[in-house]
Amino acid sequence: MGKKPRLFGEVRDALNWFVFEAAIRYTKGRRLFGTAAVLRHPLHNAQDLFEELIDATFYLRQTVRNLEPDRGRMRVFVSGPYTTDDPEERERFMAEAKEAVAILAKMGHYPICPHLHWNDWENHPSGLSYFYFVRWCLDQLKVSHALCRNPGSEGSRGAKIEYHRAKLLGLPIYYGPESVPSPKEVLRAGWTNLKSG
Repeated sequence: MGKKPRLFGEVRDALNWFVFEAAIRYTKGRRLFGTAAVLRHPLHNAQDLFEELIDATFYLRQTVRNLEPDRGRMRVFVSGPYTTDDPEERERFMAEAKEAVAILAKMGHYPICPHLHWNDWENHPSGLSYFYFVRWCLDQLKVSHALCRNPGSEGSRGAKIEYHRAKLLGLPIYYGPESVPSPKEVLRAGWTNLKSG
């Protein structure tokens, strides 16, 4: 026991729905339908409530199945420094990100790399802000199975934010693509039993 569920956010959301939406419809011997109420025996209400709980549990099980890695192939978020005024340093950061993506892809994983997705975003004609891209990265972390930190991540503001969000989500965190387990190792250990490396 003691290990928090990997999909804590989804479980919390489903339970909140159950408490605030489903359970509230069964109060004081009444079954509420919008603003209308029907008086019913409390046992009927308990049965309806139980059926809705079973439906919510089924939904959660299906969500977990859909989020599991396909044959051990994880969606690995590649985190590393990007923002700098020095063009040579930017090129080095991009090269490190591309190398991490190549290693992860050769292993059989599905890398998610904001460096490659949003390269040169600061010159984008829409004028999107830095925080827009940070929010995009945090949304991508929600659907990732693991976080891979590139060298220099410790000094990057965005990479620190990604690291703390990954910890909050309970994702395993790896330092460099070589430390990410192979799909066979993921299958052997079980997705929810992976340890940070």
